[in-house]
Amino acid sequence: MTEKKSEKMKLLFKIVVVVLLVGIIFLEAFFIYRTINPFSEALKIENVDVSFAIGEQSGFNLNKTALTFGTITPGGSAIRNVIVGNNFQFPINVKVFVPKHMTQFLTVEDNLFVRPDESIKIPVTLQASQYAKFGNYFGKLNFVFFKEE
Repeated sequence: MTEKKSEKMKLLFKIVVVVLLVGIIFLEAFFIYRTINPFSEALKIENVDVSFAIGEQSGFNLNKTALTFGTITPGGSAIRNVIVGNNFQFPINVKVFVPKHMTQFLTVEDNLFVRPDESIKIPVTLQASQYAKFGNYFGKLNFVFFKEE
């Protein structure tokens, strides 16, 4: 009888250890995910289409539904503004993420403070080096809203 009780205790101990290890692994995975994923605590994410061309002649596009720069020549630049408003009842922080393939061309402030019921203008600058390749470029800017702490 004592031997059976001892076996049951060993089995129970093993189950408890396995459950604790699984719990620890789950918590570690959760914290790693939150650390790696910049959007994990986002209040909201706005994706804005962005496009431009690099060519021989300059041209412009006044599209109001996307961030379009038209065509610029190598060595040229252009600036477009994005208006961001805070409809929350608390201050927010807006981070802007530029697609990796566009970071050589686009510059934008990426850590902006916005008070409740306030709107700010965020300039997005397109700068093409004199050696930029001709072509059309497309992507999305991610405007990610976080509660300001």
